[in-house]
Amino acid sequence: MSRRFDFRRYLNIRSASCPSFSPDNEYVAFLTNITGVPQVWRVALGGGWPEQLTFYGEEASFCRYAPVGDRLIFGMDQGGNERVQLYMIEQEEALIEQLTDMPRVIHMFGDWAADGRWIMFSSNERHEAFFDAYVMDVESKEVHRILQGRNDPRGPQSETDQMVEALRAWGIPVTYVLFGDEGHGIVKLKNRIVAYEAIVQFLDKHIGASHGG
Repeated sequence: MSRRFDFRRYLNIRSASCPSFSPDNEYVAFLTNITGVPQVWRVALGGGWPEQLTFYGEEASFCRYAPVGDRLIFGMDQGGNERVQLYMIEQEEALIEQLTDMPRVIHMFGDWAADGRWIMFSSNERHEAFFDAYVMDVESKEVHRILQGRNDPRGPQSETDQMVEALRAWGIPVTYVLFGDEGHGIVKLKNRIVAYEAIVQFLDKHIGASHGG
C-alpha cells in the first residue's frame, strides 16, 4: 500500500546554495532558507553549527567573498521584484552596508578585483532595456561606467580617463572603450555591438577563466 504525504510537508523542504569560500579557507558562506527565507550564513570548514549573517524578511539572491580580507557581497531585492541591490558585509565589525540604493534598477554582480576594494557589476540604470558595465570602489562608493561616450555631458571623458589611469596604476585590468560619436549612453547599433563584444571578451578573460567558466 502506497504511503500518502500532506503537501505541506514538501513546502517545508529546506535547501542550501551559492557556496563561497573565504580567502583564508576558514569558512564557507552560503544561502539557506532554513529559517524560511533564504539568508546568508557561514560555517567553519572544520565543522560546527553555521552562523547566520543576515536577518531580513526579503530573500538574499547570492553571496561572494572578496579575494582578500573578510568582506562579503550579497544581493537582495524587495518583494520578489528582481530589482537586486548590492550589499556588503564587513564580518569583523559585524557591519552591513548597502552599496546600491536604486529600487527601480536591476544590478547583476560580476566579480571582485584582486585587491578586494573594487567590484564589477552591470545594471540598467541608464535605460531599463539595456545593461551597462560598471566598477565601484566599495570604500568610497564611487561608481564609474566603463564604456564612455566622448560627448557625455554627465560623465565627462576627463573623469573616466583619470579613473582608468588610477585602476591601471593599481594593477587592475581595464579595457577602455571610447566612442567618439556617443554621448551619455551607447545608442548606435554599431557601437553597441562593439561595446558588448568588449564586455564579453573582458569577462571571459578576467572572470570566466578564474571560475572555471
